[in-house]
Amino acid sequence: MATSGTLIADRAGEVVEPPVRAPAAPRRAIEIRPLVRELPAAWTPDRVAAVLERLPHAVFFESAGPDLESGAWTLLAFDPLWQVEVREGRLRRVLGVGAGSAGPREVREGGARSLPPPRDRGDLGPALQALAANWPAPVVYDPAPPIPFVSGLAGSLAYDFKDFFERYPSRARREWPHPDLLLGFYDVVFGWRRETGEAWVVATGFDGVSADESRAGARLDAAWSRLTAAFEAVPDWAAESLVRPDEPTWGALTPIAASDFTREGYLRVVERALEHIAAGDIYQVNLSQRFWVEPAPAPATI
Repeated sequence: MATSGTLIADRAGEVVEPPVRAPAAPRRAIEIRPLVRELPAAWTPDRVAAVLERLPHAVFFESAGPDLESGAWTLLAFDPLWQVEVREGRLRRVLGVGAGSAGPREVREGGARSLPPPRDRGDLGPALQALAANWPAPVVYDPAPPIPFVSGLAGSLAYDFKDFFERYPSRARREWPHPDLLLGFYDVVFGWRRETGEAWVVATGFDGVSADESRAGARLDAAWSRLTAAFEAVPDWAAESLVRPDEPTWGALTPIAASDFTREGYLRVVERALEHIAAGDIYQVNLSQRFWVEPAPAPATI
């Protein structure tokens, strides 16, 4: 009888130990020499924020706080080499525009994989094993790049992604088409040190499996050209008005906040929740509602 671990029963009902799997050998870190280029002084984070909508699959990390110790950097990346997406219980890996002339397409080796449901609450195994097959290899940068993030996965996790790790009844209808998981693999990153105003773009040529210096140069040049074109498409006066609007209006319309609840509908739900609490069915209800603003403001003003 084992003194630790999980016990399982065979078909005859006899309790036996589960098979022991040897831990996977750690992958060897890949050595990468990143390419670094300083950014022009005119390429400020504020101006970048004004052109974000023109950049494909952009991620923009900006703390915007006064504490330069915990919010020392502004980081921008766009046009990922590939993406990992979980939608409707299926995981797929999609190649980005930067991966080749064919443009975005689903990787067909094996097609989209169905993520198995968790066996029990807090069971991370099935989902993590599926994600691990798409996880980048470890790397070591020499010399060290001037910005803290230069290659890797970045994106979003939806609240519904929890269903792959916990087993709870699900009664709510899905109202938002956003995938449960969407991570892009970025190999070119722009970064600004907020305290000094210094700024660089760093390219690694790393695709998650291997690194190539010629690919790093080509990807850096492509990203530089794309950002330059985005700046040229937004005149200086337009960028300034997007970043620092003089009036809290957009065009001739005043923005209005709307909700997916009416006042009467919300009050009815509150009354129903209080009835369930009084009956002892539940002890707490977290009511939520979605707000949106119409017309939508410019991203830089939020």
